[in-house]
Amino acid sequence: MLVHINGFPGVGKLTIGRILAERIGGKLLDNHSVYNIAFALTEFKSPLFYDTVRASRRLAYDLIADLPVSVPVVLTNAHRADSTWGNECWDDAIALAERR
Repeated sequence: MLVHINGFPGVGKLTIGRILAERIGGKLLDNHSVYNIAFALTEFKSPLFYDTVRASRRLAYDLIADLPVSVPVVLTNAHRADSTWGNECWDDAIALAERR
């Protein structure tokens, strides 16, 4: 099972994700975990920022894909489908779901 919670910043995705992951005995990958390295070490929205997020997400998604299918995973994101970056993020999430 792969649950993808998407919504605007600050609406409670992480709170709901934590509760849900605990209740279903799953793992949680929140968008903060994927982005924090880029926020800490690069200039926001720079090419290096996006490359760093891509690398973090790729590593995380590879680890998720290698988990046993019996392990549920909850993802949180704030992607917009009407932007190039948002579309890339959605495509990556869909590819992960197909791998799982």
